[in-house]
Order: sequence, then structure tokens, then C-alpha cells
Amino acid sequence: ADSEAREARMQAALVEEAAKAAVARAEAAQAKALRDAERERKTALRATLLSSRAVQHRRRYKELKSRLAQLLVAQESLKEQLRSARRGIGKLTEERTFLLVRPQ
Repeated sequence: ADSEAREARMQAALVEEAAKAAVARAEAAQAKALRDAERERKTALRATLLSSRAVQHRRRYKELKSRLAQLLVAQESLKEQLRSARRGIGKLTEERTFLLVRPQ
């Protein structure tokens, strides 16, 4: 019984670490997406300032608007993954606490 409880605690710890790693990856991906969007925005702003033709401005605006919409969808997806991973960590923490507190 002790070895089963120890094994269950080890399993819970491994799963919790995997969930934490997933959260970290999701957060890093979200931060990268935001940095990329900011870099594109700055690049677009420089290009707009250097360009004097209205047609080019309008075309670039449409491209950036489309890219922003894509990034917002990606951000929402990453947020959902993050929420899911955090829920998983919460459940694993509960399970681990239960296994540690359980009478032996």
C-alpha cells in the first residue's frame, strides 16, 4: 500500500510538472506572438512614414488589419490552452494533496 501511494505521488508529480511545462510553453508562445505583432507594427509604421503614396498605405493597412485579426485569434487560442493547463495543474495539485493526506 505504501509503495502504491508513493507511486501515485510520483505519477502526480510527473503529471504536474508536465502541465507546468505546457503552461510555460503557452505563455512563451503568447509572448512571442505579441512581440512579433509589435515588431510588425513598428515595421509597418516606418514603411508608412517613408511611403507617400495613398494606395500603398491602404494596401499595407489592410494587410496589417488582417494580420492583427489572425494574431488575436491565435492569442485567444493560446489563452484557452493556458486556462486549460492551469485547470489541469489545479486538479493535479488537489490529487497530490489527497494522496499525501490519505490515511495509510
